[in-house]
Amino acid sequence: MVTCAVGVAVYALADWSLETNDDVTVRVPDVAGLTSSQARDVLDDAGLESRLGRLPTEPEGDFSLSSEPDPVLEITKQIPDAGEAVEPGAVVRIYLGEQV
Repeated sequence: MVTCAVGVAVYALADWSLETNDDVTVRVPDVAGLTSSQARDVLDDAGLESRLGRLPTEPEGDFSLSSEPDPVLEITKQIPDAGEAVEPGAVVRIYLGEQV
């Protein structure tokens, strides 16, 4: 009887350790076409952080960080891409741009 109880305890401990594995990931949701506010809400609900930027208007321009979202613009790019597996709390860079 004691052997059986020990076996169950060891099995339960092994099962718990698999569930608390450090390899837990979440899939990055697709936020393309959303407003910056909507995208931030979706990413927050997925347990991810977001950083907002604005796509360059000139072909040779650089990406820039944006503190004030433009309500007319939508998310046109995100890094990492939708569907990629990342660690919880990872930063997803979202970029505003005009839809063409």
